[in-house]
Amino acid sequence: MSKYIKIIFLSCFVLANVFFTYPTATKAKTLKDIYNELNELQEDINATAAEKQLTQSEINNANNEVKKVAEEITKVGEDIIKAQDEIKKLNKDIEEKQKETKEIIKQFQISQGESEHLEYIFGAKDITDFIHRNAVVERLTTYNKELVEQMNSWIEEQKQLQIDLANKEESLAKKQKELRELLAKLGKKQEALEEQYLSIAEEIKSTNDMIKLYESLGTCGLDDDINVCARNIIPPDTAFWRPLDRGYVTSEWGWRIHPTKNTKSFHSGIDLGNGGNTGAPVYASANGKVSHIIYRSSCGGNMVFINHNIKGKSYTTAYLHLHAINVKLKENVTKNTVIGTVGGGESYDKCTTGPHLHFSVMQGITASLSGSDNPRGYINLPAGKYNYFYNRTTRY
Repeated sequence: MSKYIKIIFLSCFVLANVFFTYPTATKAKTLKDIYNELNELQEDINATAAEKQLTQSEINNANNEVKKVAEEITKVGEDIIKAQDEIKKLNKDIEEKQKETKEIIKQFQISQGESEHLEYIFGAKDITDFIHRNAVVERLTTYNKELVEQMNSWIEEQKQLQIDLANKEESLAKKQKELRELLAKLGKKQEALEEQYLSIAEEIKSTNDMIKLYESLGTCGLDDDINVCARNIIPPDTAFWRPLDRGYVTSEWGWRIHPTKNTKSFHSGIDLGNGGNTGAPVYASANGKVSHIIYRSSCGGNMVFINHNIKGKSYTTAYLHLHAINVKLKENVTKNTVIGTVGGGESYDKCTTGPHLHFSVMQGITASLSGSDNPRGYINLPAGKYNYFYNRTTRY
């Protein structure tokens, strides 16, 4: 071999390893291990169901409390109106009593100094009648004065009652607000648990599909390493290609703020946009076998999972938010197989804001998106976001 041929061969080898960097071999996993994982998933779904039931109970209690508080607020409002009406009536009675007292005083008071009394008193027939009439005047004025004082006391009591009722109304309104906030939190928790429940249920179905696939093919026993025995039935390949003809990265793999939930969460793949073109073809990233399919997930939409044998190592790729699925379970695919079309933004898929492809890569044969790797370690993409690629293989 000439010097130049050796250089070219070495350069190609280096470029190939730079272009496609694959992690070390995955941990051995048997069908028995997967069955155990399935049992754990079932325990998770039972625990989630129990938590959902508890949360619903909390929501029911909070709703009952809200209803009770609303009734109390209504009653307090009625009591405030009654207190206001009572104060108006007492004020009117006091005004009438004050007028009556003034009239009595006007008619019976001493007109000039203490030496003369009103005509009523001087109209007495004798001293006994005089004393009686004078006592009547004093009693009338004293009674009216005491009555007015009593009414004023009642008014002060009613005013204090109004203050107390207003404070109670404010306290109840605050409690009502807190209960509504609690209901909102419980509602979000319930929604999250519902999604978690569905996610676990979907993972259980996917795991069952995968177990059935490899059991039906008769290549894997319970104690066999599924990553090894699966290679006997998976079409081999040497590298991954981009799953779209053209597009750009819209969201990276890793921690991010979720676009629809507005919470920090781990993004298990990389999002590839294509200008909002629903229905654009999505290709298998490498030769492989369709291991499981999920239809109309509430967070992920239509999904296809494919197992691969790349240079003797097992991998799984996942394609989420598909508008349509064009492959079947157990089907062998190549890099040129259109497995589905770009979707996203569908009403049933709560985790998308518009058309794009979510692409994930996991080491080994798996039915889960957990433990995903950064797809940039497997497919070459333009650096950064919104920088177009125009085919499936050109290096950037």
